[in-house]
Parts: sequence; C-alpha cells; structure tokens
Amino acid sequence: MPDNPPTPREIERFFAKTEESGGCTLWTGGTDGTGYGHFWFRGHVVSAHRWVWETINGPIPPNAVLHHHCHNRRCVNIEHLQLVTQQENLQDKVPRDPLARLKALERRVELLDGNIGGNGHKPLKNLRTKPADKTLGQTLGQTLGETLG
Repeated sequence: MPDNPPTPREIERFFAKTEESGGCTLWTGGTDGTGYGHFWFRGHVVSAHRWVWETINGPIPPNAVLHHHCHNRRCVNIEHLQLVTQQENLQDKVPRDPLARLKALERRVELLDGNIGGNGHKPLKNLRTKPADKTLGQTLGQTLGETLG
C-alpha cells in the first residue's frame, strides 16, 4: 500500500465507519463471522485493522500478525495494535466465554504448579449453574476460589 497510499477521500470514508469508545476506535462497518472489521478498498475487501496499520506503518511482514492490546477485534486504534508472532498472539488470547476463561486460568495454574492433571483441582466439566439458587458470578467465583485455594 505505501506505493499507492490512500487518498484523503478514502481515509475519510474509512474513519466515517468508526466511533470512539473507551479508548478504542471501534469499526462500525461490516464485520466477518469472527468480529473483525472489513473495509471495501479499491475493489477488494480488506481487514480494517490491517488497513489502518499498513496505511500508517507499511506492509505487515510475512512472519507477523497484528495483536489487539485491548482484545477488541473491532478496534482500529493504531495505538492498540502491535506486530507480534502468531505464537505470541495466541499466548495472549483472552477467551470471551467466562467458563472458557476459567478453564484457561486453571490450565495456567496447573502449568505453574508443574502438575498437569491429577493435581486435586475440582474438574470444571462438572460445574453446573442453576439460576434459581446461584448466579453465574457466584458459581464462577466459588470455583475460582477452590481452583486457586
């Protein structure tokens, strides 16, 4: 893209599809099935966060990916984006589902303890939430306490 940078009109069209929210510049245009913004640019659909990065910084190297510090896939704030390896990006991945977050935390604790499996942690697959007698937050909090305690 640096050989043929976007025109002021193209830049204006891009930022017309954004809004500021909590420090993020959120893409309000179309998204793909995984939540990343898509932008129609010169006859091609491009990822919105990649477009803004490459417009400002040039091409993304083949061995690199863009990481969102804010963990918001719709964010196109250049200050929230960083070039990392795929491995680094996956290590910092934050699951969206609260139960998945808890499972990821349990795996990290097991790794730190050096005990993968069989370490006495309560199995999360048996966790059940009944809205009538417990809220999800109480259940997750109790399980987290048992997992770390």
